[in-house]
Amino acid sequence: MTNKAKKQSRAEALQLWKGHIEAWQTSGLTQSQYCRQHALNLKTFTYRKIKLNLPQPKAVFYPVRIRPEEDNESSGASL
Repeated sequence: MTNKAKKQSRAEALQLWKGHIEAWQTSGLTQSQYCRQHALNLKTFTYRKIKLNLPQPKAVFYPVRIRPEEDNESSGASL
């Protein structure tokens, strides 16, 4: 295999892994679940994710409003 072919093969492999990692990030699946569904080795996936150093998805925070607790005896609710 020539150097040009090796470089092209590496570039293709990196694109493939980058695509998988980006697809996983938007899938809502855990890494294990994604790897199982796509027949990927979990350790290799993790290694490639670290090596590619892609930006990680940011945590999403949702505002929560806490209402005052009602009288439980009158509503019949209990824990």
